Formats: sequence, C-alpha cells, structure tokens
Amino acid sequence: MSICDASSSWSGYQYQGKVSIYMVLKIINDFIEQGLEEEYKNYDIEIEHREDFSIKYNGKYKSIHQVKARMDDTTINPYLEAMEKLNNDKREIPSLTLYLHTICGISDWDIEGYKKCLNKKIKRLKKSESDKNKESVAYLTNILSEESFFNNVNLYRYSNGNYHCSLDDIKDLITDEIQRYFILTGQINKTGSTNIEIIYNQFIGFLDNYIKERHKGNISVDIRFSEFKSKLDDHKILERDEIYYIYLTRERYVHNMSKYCERRCSKRKSCKYNVDECKLKNIVNLIIEMSLKDFKKLIYKINPHININDWERDNNEFSQPQNIYFLCRTINEEIEKTYAINNNSILYSKNMNNYMPTTIGIIDEYDLYESLEEYTQNIKNNDFLLSELFETNIFITKNLDKVNILEDIGDVEEIDEDKRAKDLELEDKLYLKNRVDFRSLEHVKRELI
Repeated sequence: MSICDASSSWSGYQYQGKVSIYMVLKIINDFIEQGLEEEYKNYDIEIEHREDFSIKYNGKYKSIHQVKARMDDTTINPYLEAMEKLNNDKREIPSLTLYLHTICGISDWDIEGYKKCLNKKIKRLKKSESDKNKESVAYLTNILSEESFFNNVNLYRYSNGNYHCSLDDIKDLITDEIQRYFILTGQINKTGSTNIEIIYNQFIGFLDNYIKERHKGNISVDIRFSEFKSKLDDHKILERDEIYYIYLTRERYVHNMSKYCERRCSKRKSCKYNVDECKLKNIVNLIIEMSLKDFKKLIYKINPHININDWERDNNEFSQPQNIYFLCRTINEEIEKTYAINNNSILYSKNMNNYMPTTIGIIDEYDLYESLEEYTQNIKNNDFLLSELFETNIFITKNLDKVNILEDIGDVEEIDEDKRAKDLELEDKLYLKNRVDFRSLEHVKRELI
C-alpha cells in the first residue's frame, strides 16, 4: 500500500472536497432540469463539521456523507466505523439519509457480507476474555441483530452508474456537471475543454481556500448552493491571475508527488502503513496546508534555476514531472539525514551550511556549461528568490557543481535605491550578498554523513 493510499491529508483531503463540489453541482443541475430553478436557493452544504459533508434544506440536515479515499479497502470491514458514525447521526435525527462514498468498489456490500464480517470479528474477539473484548462482542452481537445498521447506509451511486468513484473519475464527473450546467442555462460560450478545465480549477481552488479558512474559524461552516451558482454565472470565472497559476502549480506538485509515491518510490512495497515515518508524505502535507503566498516562496527555492516573468506563460516550467520526481527521490530515498522546515524552506543543515533540495535533475554532459550559465544568471536576476535566501545556500542538484555563483554581485552597500525599494516590497528583507553553490547529489550525500 502506498503512502497516498493511507494518508487522509494526502488524497483524502482533496477527494472529499471534489466529491462535495460534484454533489452540489449535480443537485443544482437536477433542479434546473426538473424546472425547479429556484429550489437550489434553499440548500446549503456543510463541510467538515457534523460529518465529512452534509446537505441542508432550509437550515435542517437532509443527508450526511462520509467520504473514504482508501484505494486498497475493497471489503466492508474497514468501513464499519464510518457506518457506526452515520448510524449515530440517524439515531439523533431519524429523518436523515446516510451516504458512504468510497474510492473503490466494495466486493461484499450486501447484508450477507455484512453479517459474515461481523461474525468473523466476534469469533476473533472471543479468543480473548478481556473486559474490553467482552464489551466489543456484546456491541457487535447487538448490531448484528439489527439489520438496519447496514440498511440505513447507502453507497452513493454516481451519475456514471458506479457505486464508487476513483480519483480520476471524480474530476470527469465534476467537469461533466459544469458542462451540463452551461448547456442547461444557455451559456454555450463557457463550454469547451479549455474553459471547463479553467472553471474546474477555479472551483477546486475556491473550496481549498474555504476549508483552510474554516479550519482557522474565520468563516461559516455552511456554503449556500447559490454561491456555487453565482460563480458559474460570473463572467469573470474564466479570468486567470497569478494566484490561479500558483494554485494550479500546487495541484500539480501534490499530484506528481502522489504519483511518485504510488508508482516510483523504491520504498513503496515496504512502507506499509508507517506513513508517519515517510519524509515525502510530510512534505506533501506541508504543501497542502500552507498558504499560496508561502507556497510561492517554497516553489522559488526548490526551483532556483527558473526565473518566471509571466505566470500564465511560464508556470509549466515549475511543474515538469521528471524534475518533481528528482526532488521526491532526493528527499525520501537518497538523503538519510532528517530535513527541517525553516522560513518556507526544506533544509538540511551541517557546519553552518544550509543544503536545499531542488528539482534540478540530470543534465547531459554536453549541456552542463550552458545550463550552469543559464541557471546562474536566472538566480542573479531573481530578486524575490535572493531576498528569501540564507547566508550560505547549497542547492542540491543531480550533477551540477559550482561554488559561489553570486561572487560578482556587489555588497549590500553598493546597491542603489531602486534595489532597496524593491527589497522593502519583499517584506523588508535586505538584499544580501549571499553565498550560493550548486552541489551534486553524490557530493552532498558524502557531506551530510
């Protein structure tokens, strides 16, 4: 089982939000299709409060939803706890409809499979006579006799007819509902694959930001369905600014790091469920949780060789999969030393030196000189990056070695007033004559022993 299968804050965090978006858009479209255009105004979605999300009608709970992003859990047993939580909600509010959303199909989802699962658990617990086990046996025996415990919970059926939804399928379902809305409302100018992709990303970004603000306690737990509809109707929804592209870059990093974990990491077969020990998983959690402003700083530091002048034109430079894979391998497999997080930087420290992993992967020997010149010049011209560096910076690359690449930049006293003004815009940080080296991975591994 790969790390991304087990970590709720890795795949589950985004999967849950995407299922929420799909549900809202589908309900709105169903109302429009039924000629009940105004009905959506009475609905809200509540996220991460009572359950993973809940649908409310006129302020009262109508349905509640548990969302589980467990790629390897294809039997009913791992979902019993979620079913118990849902049934507890129904005991409190009998009118509730209960839904379980899963990322993969459950092979024994029927009453016989449910009973067989409980009987196995009871038999296993009876082997020990502890008081705790006796209590568990009594509880399981009780719910075994209550078929309603199983029958109350509905596996949600998606519009493609499946009772589960993969990470890839949920995106397709959301984009289908976005397209469907514009056709139903006659906004044909917003259809087409490019526009739909932009709007999809706008919604993911909107909900991502909402959840972060919710965690801080800054906004209401409910979102009106009308807010989703207003976004769809807004002509500005197709506009893309720097924030949009920074968010899109973060999505690509999370996606490619997850993909690396699942398919490429040499530890994937042995990591099992020890996700807390995974260095890469902790980096992904950091990326998910940090603000876009802080993520931008991190991106510049792990991509020091790239100087972006136009995010719309150049953002793909930050997100090449092979370069991200090199970063993942460096952090998770090549360097044994534990990193630290400091000032939105991933650092290995030794002897007053700060080593920073980068996406600068293998460079053909015939291109080494040209690449060194290009990367050096990009760093020298990147005021934002320079304002964020430490006194001594060693960028970890696959096969580049160059010492003190900023040696020809003048001291801070020699910098003109225009430069100082720019520094003030970059959070009052001085433009220092920092030492910056490129260091090959094999070289760094010897130094960090």
